[in-house]
Amino acid sequence: MPQVAQAKTSSLKSRSGFSYLETMRKELFIFTFILILFIAALNELAVNYYFYWRIWWFDIMMHFLGGLWVGLSALWFYYSSGFSKKGGKSIFTKEGTVNKRKMFFISLFSGILIGLGWEIFEFIIEVDFSNNYIDDTLLDLLMDMIGAIMAFVVVSKFYRKDLEKINKNSL
Repeated sequence: MPQVAQAKTSSLKSRSGFSYLETMRKELFIFTFILILFIAALNELAVNYYFYWRIWWFDIMMHFLGGLWVGLSALWFYYSSGFSKKGGKSIFTKEGTVNKRKMFFISLFSGILIGLGWEIFEFIIEVDFSNNYIDDTLLDLLMDMIGAIMAFVVVSKFYRKDLEKINKNSL
């Protein structure tokens, strides 16, 4: 019996010797870290060179990238934290398989929540109360949501083979 368990565990190993889930976590962390550095650099340029006011679509792009980062970070956090564990088994998976519906909602709702928080912050500090404030806020929230949905797509497509191996080996 231990040989079967050992064979199942070794079949979940990637070429690097780590499990597919561990490899996925590390790669996702590195990607989200690079993405936030890129967003920070773009924001610094935008503030110093007035891109938010001079380039009409720059704010839209930044909200998309922010939603992408939030969605990816939420998925990474859920994979890596104790929140995804219940009784030693991951509640992120259903009977050992990856639950893509849960992945989608974690990414989407985290993007909506952080996006709403950001818009409330902008309202409190009175960023811009021009005539199109409502339209701008709705567009910002839409781009946050699209970015978060893209995070789900990135994880489910880029890690499709790893997720399939986890699902196949869990049956």
